[in-house]
Parts: sequence; C-alpha cells; structure tokens
Amino acid sequence: MSGSEALSPVPTVALGSQRFALVPSTNLLSNQNYFRLFTRRFTKLQVLMPGETAAPGTASGKTGTPDQQTAGAAFNVTVNAVDANWNPAPYASDHTIHITSSDGGATLPPDAFLTGGTATFSVTLTAGTATVTASDITDATKTANTGSSTTVNP
Repeated sequence: MSGSEALSPVPTVALGSQRFALVPSTNLLSNQNYFRLFTRRFTKLQVLMPGETAAPGTASGKTGTPDQQTAGAAFNVTVNAVDANWNPAPYASDHTIHITSSDGGATLPPDAFLTGGTATFSVTLTAGTATVTASDITDATKTANTGSSTTVNP
C-alpha cells in the first residue's frame, strides 16, 4: 500500500492539525509491521478551474481541460488544501486564501477562509488567455498554486 492511496474506507483520527489513519493489518504486505501510520500533511494549495477535477497521486494533481470562459461573465474557481501528493487535506481550515490573476482587468474576490480544506471563489476575466493563482496568506510556508491557463472569449 503506498502513501498516495485513498484512505476513505479507513478510520482516521485528528490530533491537533495532523490527521492519522488506522490501517488494518490485512492491508499490509507480509514483510511489513502490524500497522503503518500515514500522515496527510497540508503542504500546498490546488487551483481547479471549471472543467478540471482533482486527481490525487498524479503529477499535476488534476485531470481534465479548463472550460473556455466568456469575458465579463463570472465563474467559480475551487481552491483545495492538499498534501505533497495532491491528496485532499480536509482538516485544513481557517487559512486565509488570496486570489490573483495574470489578467490585469480581472474582477477578483475578496480573501476568504478555507473551510474543510476547500473554498470556492467567483472570478471574472476580460479576454485572451489568463491564469488564476491562490496563495495562503495565513501561512506562507504553504505553496501557492496557479491554475491551468484558461481561454477567455470576447
């Protein structure tokens, strides 16, 4: 069993800001100890544009292609707290997220908190091709993330 596998059917325990999973010994290989402790530590942010979905354990942490957007029309961007392998860190809350864009004319949302490790932001772009970046202003040690380049139609 690798550290990037989903632990949804496995009971988890929160201790402070860390989350631990209890894995039955039947899920371990014969050369492993009776248990293994997995830590899903919130290390970075993930920006998902419309048309993309989270894909933990992959190189980019997501799959899909961003939908084209219409200039001047608002759309939602999802920001997730994740670990180093793009697994969700749903215990991450009360971190303030700031949104920026490569589109100088973009209408951007105010800063907002992660709740349950996620937040949704309404963004309006103007034209061309643009990106959206999320930064954690509560804890600068969390790596910012820039969403996939998105085409904006007039």
